[in-house]
Order: sequence, then C-alpha cells, then structure tokens
Amino acid sequence: MAGGSTEVPLALPPLLSPTHDFVPRIRIRHPGYREYGYKSILLELPAVDYVIEPSSQVRIRGLHHGTAIIACGIIANNAFDDVYFSYDPYGLKRVGTPRDGMLTSGDYWLQLTGREPPSDVPSNKENTEATPRDDKYYKYPIVPSFWDWQFPHGGLPSEWRRPHNPPNQLPSNGQGCFLTDLHIRLRECHLIPSTQQEWFSENGMRRYCNISTGTAIDDEANMLSLMANLRVAFDNCLFVIIPKPSAGSSSLSRPLSTSTAEPRPHAFAVHVLSTTPEARDFASLYRNVSIQTKYIKALSPEFLFARFSWALFPYLRGFLESSVCRHLTIIEKDKIDLTNVWMNSRQYKRHQAVRGEGVSESKKRRRSLSSQDGGPDGWKRRSASRERRPFYWEDSDRGRSRHRYMLDEDDANEEGLDFPTPGDTD
Repeated sequence: MAGGSTEVPLALPPLLSPTHDFVPRIRIRHPGYREYGYKSILLELPAVDYVIEPSSQVRIRGLHHGTAIIACGIIANNAFDDVYFSYDPYGLKRVGTPRDGMLTSGDYWLQLTGREPPSDVPSNKENTEATPRDDKYYKYPIVPSFWDWQFPHGGLPSEWRRPHNPPNQLPSNGQGCFLTDLHIRLRECHLIPSTQQEWFSENGMRRYCNISTGTAIDDEANMLSLMANLRVAFDNCLFVIIPKPSAGSSSLSRPLSTSTAEPRPHAFAVHVLSTTPEARDFASLYRNVSIQTKYIKALSPEFLFARFSWALFPYLRGFLESSVCRHLTIIEKDKIDLTNVWMNSRQYKRHQAVRGEGVSESKKRRRSLSSQDGGPDGWKRRSASRERRPFYWEDSDRGRSRHRYMLDEDDANEEGLDFPTPGDTD
C-alpha cells in the first residue's frame, strides 16, 4: 500500500437486535388453594436459564432450582429449610432435581413441611372457621410485600454465604461499571432503595454497612455503579445479582440428574426476572454474567439479598388481587410484630392504604411500554435512588386514578431515555 493510496471499505454492517426464542415460565402454585384452578398460582418466574443437551445439541430452557426455592422461601416468611417443590398438590411426588440443577417449564406446588394437604381429604371452599386440621390449616400464610418481610439475620441460604468464585477471572482496569467494567457514563444506584429508609432502620440493616457513621442507606456497601442504560434496567427490576453455580463446575453444565454431596462453587451473577422484550434483549447480552470479584467485595451480600427480595414481591400481584381470601403474614400499622390474618383483595388494599404503601409504592412501579398484560412482567419499577417519582392523586369527583410523571430535564437530555406517558401507565 504505497503512501496509503488504496481505498479500503471500513464501514461494518448495521447492528441487528438479537432474535429471541419463546421464554416459557415456571408456575409456582399454593397447595392450600388447589381447588381454585389458576387462582392457586402463587407466582410465575421466567425460565431464563438453559443448557445444551450434549447428544442432540438442543437448548433446554428452565430455571435454576436453588434460585426458585430461595425465592419461594422468602415469600413463605424465610422458611428456606422447610419449603420444597412437588409435582402434585399433596407433596407425594417430590421434585428430585438437585438444588443446583434446573427446573424445566411447567407447574410446581410449593410445599411447606408439615402443612401438606392430605390426599384423602377433599378441599372445602365453604369453610369459614379455621380449626387445627380443616382445609384452612393447609393454606399456610405468605408474606405479601417487602414492607411486611423481615430480614433473616444470620439465616441467609447457604448459597449466599459461599465465597464468590467466578469462572475465568480476568484482570481489570480501575473502577468501572460493576457489570461491564467499562467507564461509559457511570451512575450510582442503591441496592436497598432510598425510599425504604424506614424498612432499613426497622430491620437493623446498619450492621452490614462499611462505615458506621452518616446516612446508613447511602453506605458504599449499598451502592453500585452502572452504565446509564444498565442503571435504568436495574432500577426497573429487569435483573438482580444473585449467586449462581459457577460455569466451570456447575451442575447446570452437566446432565440434569447429576447430584453430589460436595457444595458447588458459586458466583454472584446477573439473573433476569422479566420476560419483556427489553429484558430479552438484556438477557441476550448479560444472562448469568458473573460480577468481577473486586466489585462484589465492595458490596454487602445482605444488601444484595434484600434487593432480590424487593424485586421479587411485585410478582405476587396476581395472587393478591384475586377474589379468593388469602392467608397473609403482615405487619400492621404502628406495630413491629408479624401477624397472620385472612384478607381478600379489597381488605389487603385497605391495609396498604392505611400504611401509606398502596399509593407510594405500587404506583411507583410503572408498567413497561412493551408489555400488554397486567402481570408482574408488565411493571417497570424505578428505585428511589433515581429521585424521579410519579406524582399520583385521586380524582375524587370522577372516582378514578390519574398519574403524572416528572423527570428532571437534565437527566432526560443526558441519558437520552424514553419514559412512559400518562396513557401508558396503570
């Protein structure tokens, strides 16, 4: 190439969005409500994990068993050692998949040891008084919201107590995005959102801070830096950071029947909660990506666990909004002890309103632009650390709710983001 005179085409083809397979779901059902059909569905989780079957090279989708059982342990009031899945509502056909194996899509019944319904006693929809062994006994209570949930000090599941052991740890340069290690338009955000200051204090979370002075919820152990677009995804609960089996020795890379007495190494990695098109795009790039060790060392695993719980509870919305009376574990206004109560959807909404949660929390969790249903995947939630809260008020004359969103102009221009308009909200 004399003198660089030869013309060379440099432009690359345009980027294309990835193609997406259909993402099936894991449906978790409550055996105490087995007679109510679809109203027994406690929550649905997307089958975002997959393995390649060695002989056929077919991709098998599912969900990490340990992740699912921990999520259900949370809503069963931290009963991590007492919950298990079965294929039937009576707990007779227990799921035998190893904890670090993968649940394939379909229906599973969440059993609480000692509260399994007897297969020879028919359920009774008309029962109105709970006695020790009538059908209501088997409707074990669930925790309906993050506010009602108490942090399990000293009782985190075993995966959350294991050392962070990511595969193929690479050297990195400086402090960048906790997920990509890049330095492009970094933004800080909270693990436990700043609107949860009261929950933070009531649950004694200061003990997990690195610095004992100052505003505890703003402690560096509760803060992480992400690129601006990933910050939005994190605030909208498209993903959480939880322990997953490390790729080098995970049973997710082995046949699904593999079991071992030795604990598998785990690494804190990205787990996608949603099935919206935005989440599927995100998953195609970051599904199960491990976090660099230097960043995990800066964060409290307890705060990461609380974040997982905070992002999980909105997925109970369908169960709670059903007309069926539910057995719930709640904290009543101005009280600190948990109480087991029976509530239908209207009573639960009144309970939220009295506590100030129904407006301030549920209306902050905004619906995804791309979702057309009312399930939890249709909700894009922003943490309070962004300081952009929807302003909500009731139109008492017309008896309907209206929503308004306010966005700081500098932030909007800086990040180049699109946000829901009032017509896109619930």
